[in-house]
Amino acid sequence: MSSTHASFTMSQAYRLLLLALFSPAVHLASKQLSQTAGHAGWISICIASALLFGLIAMLHALVQQSQPHTNLMDIYNSVLGKFVGTVICVIQVIWLFVLAALYLRLFAERFVASIFPGIPLSLFMVVLLALCYVILNGSTTHWSNMVSICFFIALADYLVVILLSLPKINIANIYPVTTLDTGSIIEGLYPLLGTFCYITYLLFMGDDIIGLQDLRRAGRRYTPLLLAVHLLIFLSTVGVFGSQLTESFTLPFFMSIKTINLFGALEHMEALFILFWVVTDIAVIILLLRLVIKILHKLTSVKQPTLFVTPLLFGLFVFALFFAGNIFELHDFANSIALAINLGLGVLIPGLVYLIAALRKRIQPSNRLDKRKSTI
Repeated sequence: MSSTHASFTMSQAYRLLLLALFSPAVHLASKQLSQTAGHAGWISICIASALLFGLIAMLHALVQQSQPHTNLMDIYNSVLGKFVGTVICVIQVIWLFVLAALYLRLFAERFVASIFPGIPLSLFMVVLLALCYVILNGSTTHWSNMVSICFFIALADYLVVILLSLPKINIANIYPVTTLDTGSIIEGLYPLLGTFCYITYLLFMGDDIIGLQDLRRAGRRYTPLLLAVHLLIFLSTVGVFGSQLTESFTLPFFMSIKTINLFGALEHMEALFILFWVVTDIAVIILLLRLVIKILHKLTSVKQPTLFVTPLLFGLFVFALFFAGNIFELHDFANSIALAINLGLGVLIPGLVYLIAALRKRIQPSNRLDKRKSTI
């Protein structure tokens, strides 16, 4: 971040968000959904996407009624008061740091478990953090343009890999769905909404986004794309292996890719997946770290936000190294704790702030009218 004020368009912001969401989608739309919703997980994805658009509409309304404030931290301070707003933002910055450490450790664990067994975790974390250091200290203009390029490359890479696995889908693995699956479908919403609410976190950079008033309109374009990505992941894993076998795999999407064989001429597609994997993991960690730096910059009197980069990355490395014992403990933390906190900070709190702001807006005109009557 070469400047204190980094501007990018609403479309670029959505591309960054989707690029970051591709990383948890690989796990959520395969293993996690197979555990919760089973063969009916594709319906959970459709419902969660509709709820996501509802969340976007609510955030759009919150931003519109909180003008001239566009940064979520300023909105919280305006609606809840500076003390309460600051407390929430301090909790938010701690949690974003923990999430970044979680993704960093998951990145290293998955590489060791799938491709490079026996290699120290610290090696992969150092390499990724070095890339993060270069990006965070680089030009904001170059970074925002690179987001768009990486988004389309990762999307094309991802779609090629998945489409090649689609011929192996067995319809019996995902259909039929009956009313008996209603409970499982509802349960499947939990992990999906727990990551879809990252859209709320993005608004902590709201004053850096050009065209924030198009939040809802842009959401109509990008939400269907997010829906399609999750559906394709689900079909290429649960649709191929079935929910029970998918649940037993540590990395089901990786296993699906290893089975690709196109007319005996195209095999070993892991390289394409690794490219997609690295780009999306970097994106989600960069997004979380940029949000941490943005909030810290507004909370403190430090003029140059790049001063936070080096201590943040060092702290992230140490924390991620001792975060958990293995990949199973990381998944347990992500599934049981992380999703619940995400829903609280990403849905519950902004929802309450929206209601308070809406009620205050209704009460104020009536108070003004009463004052006018009393004056007359």
